[in-house]
Amino acid sequence: MHIIILLMTVKKLRGLDVEAGDENLEFMLASTVVADNFALSAYVDVMKLEVFVFNQEWREAVDLIRNAGNIRLFLPSTATSVRYTYLEALTYLKAAQSSSGWKKRQMKKCAHKTIHLIRGWAKNGNVNV
Repeated sequence: MHIIILLMTVKKLRGLDVEAGDENLEFMLASTVVADNFALSAYVDVMKLEVFVFNQEWREAVDLIRNAGNIRLFLPSTATSVRYTYLEALTYLKAAQSSSGWKKRQMKKCAHKTIHLIRGWAKNGNVNV
């Protein structure tokens, strides 16, 4: 599954296929909804978030985070949940840079809440942070 992320990113960066791999991720997400497999659905959302962050598509990443909800509950390993949390904080901070007014404050608040969560993990000695 990690190969899909890398292939999609390389294709988009080289300009070979603008919609590279979107069908694969949408198909995987649709099949997880049918099978009620929340862990796989959360993992596919993390993969999509990574692709959005690699391509600096901050608005799409924020929309994905908000639509996915709290997927840390369904992630199978702590390393994946830490990676998702880090990407979530980065997404909110970068989206706040391009926003103004109330949206900027809201994005920064979400980012600081996520950063506080990461700091708590580091303080408690989580080896994945």
